[in-house]
Amino acid sequence: MSRKSTIIIKEKKIGLSERSNLLAPDTILDQVKQRISELQNLLIQKKTALKAAPEGTLRIAQSGNRIQYYHKTSENNPQGKYLPRNQDALAAALAQKDYDQRLVKEIEDEISALEKLTKNYNPSKIVEIFEDMHINRQHLINPSNVSDDAFEKAWSTYTYEGLPIDDNTPVFYTQKGEKVRSQAHQLIANTLNQLEIPYRYEYPLMINGSKGFSKGFLVHPTFYCLNVRTRKEFIWEHFNHMEDSFQAREKIGRISQYQSNGYFQGEKLIITFETDETPLDEKQVTLLAKRYLK
Repeated sequence: MSRKSTIIIKEKKIGLSERSNLLAPDTILDQVKQRISELQNLLIQKKTALKAAPEGTLRIAQSGNRIQYYHKTSENNPQGKYLPRNQDALAAALAQKDYDQRLVKEIEDEISALEKLTKNYNPSKIVEIFEDMHINRQHLINPSNVSDDAFEKAWSTYTYEGLPIDDNTPVFYTQKGEKVRSQAHQLIANTLNQLEIPYRYEYPLMINGSKGFSKGFLVHPTFYCLNVRTRKEFIWEHFNHMEDSFQAREKIGRISQYQSNGYFQGEKLIITFETDETPLDEKQVTLLAKRYLK
């Protein structure tokens, strides 16, 4: 069995909509590193603020309905000096100082704990179990985790039957040599290819009907894309001729159907539009692709 055929078989196993046997992509380490960076920046800010904080501490007392502030600067005077209302700013600065001192201690403890985690945490070891096995043994295994490269290759090499393009339809060729229906489709495909984002053109997808109808039907979104990092799939629909009210109503209905199936704009759905007078903008396509698919 060739390596290529094995990958296609694996795609059928890890498949189109069900990948329950696969662990979700690990993002903990990236989140921890981001958290450490944010904490370190905050720690610098708070230590700087503490250097400029007023001397002493704040004591708060309540007499009836009145709250009173006292400034403590010496252990010989545990009650502190009474602060009249015109010195509320000093009371606020002393309260902030107390908060910042406690916060610094907790930040330092959290950074220490997270740094220990990053030293001991190695999620790649789970992937390496499968990667280190002989290829003849890999053929027999349905893995619980695979590398991004293996997953992308399996996803990209999956064969499917898209919509046919008849002889009367103008044809545009992508950088990968695919036939597409419009210059806008060509632009999106080439942008995705340049950004190394896997996609399937007019991929058949079964969705449920709207308005309470459970019977499913087949749609062919313009592009079906994969965010390799998150393993999340997106529909990318491009709608043209939006100046035509009939076509606009039809496409708004399609968006509603997608939403009924859990495909919401910015989550699992990307939508672009154009009219005859306002063609698709290349910068917009690049921004959307980087925002949701990288």
